[in-house]
Parts: sequence; structure tokens; C-alpha cells
Amino acid sequence: MKFTADQMVEAIRGSGGIVSLIAARLRCGRSTVYRYARRYPSVREALESEREVLLDLAESRLLECVERGDLDAIIFVLKTKGKDRGYTTWIGVGDAVRREIEELIGDLRRGLDPADFEKVMRIVRKRSDRAA
Repeated sequence: MKFTADQMVEAIRGSGGIVSLIAARLRCGRSTVYRYARRYPSVREALESEREVLLDLAESRLLECVERGDLDAIIFVLKTKGKDRGYTTWIGVGDAVRREIEELIGDLRRGLDPADFEKVMRIVRKRSDRAA
């Protein structure tokens, strides 16, 4: 079955850029969707745009988790977006360091002074370096 680029773009809308969903909507194979995306700039742009919307949604949910104090979300953000500030994967971090981080988050909620925050983070980094 042959589709127009406009039909493909319409099928992409609201899909989050998930190719298997788009293919199911059109009752075609995923390779067809990829082929149209390579061939037609409007299809490629629609697919990229949908993927950006999905990422924006995921990031907004992640932000909500961080604002709630979800430690896993906070660590994820620090390990991915905070690498240039020295946050990397901590190998061998034990429960004691994790508890310190949880306490720090509680303090941050209560308005920890930025200088104190840096002091605590230096302690956490030292201990995590020793544990590695």
C-alpha cells in the first residue's frame, strides 16, 4: 500500500515518535515508516518533533520527581546532566552515604544555606571516592 507524506505525518501526530505505533496505525511495517522518513523531509521532521515532545514530557515528569525529593530521580539528573560539575557514577557507595544524601535533601527542603550545601557535597564526594 502506498501512502502520501501527509498521511504518514497524520499517523505520526500524537505517537510520541514510536515507530511501531505509527506502523500499526497505517497497517504497514516499521521499515515503511523509516523509508518515508528518509525520503520525505516533512515526515522526518514530524517524527523528530514527536520524539522531542516525548522527551519534553519525560523531562517534565523527571522534574516533578526531583521537586518531590525522589532520591533516584535526583541521582539520575546529577549523573546525566551534572557530569560537568563532577557528578559521576558512584561505585561502591554504601548505605551510609545514601543516608547522608537523603538527609541533605531534607535539609535542602528546609532551606540549607548554599555554602553549607557545598560543604556537605564535599564530604559526600570524599566518602564516595574512598568507597570506590
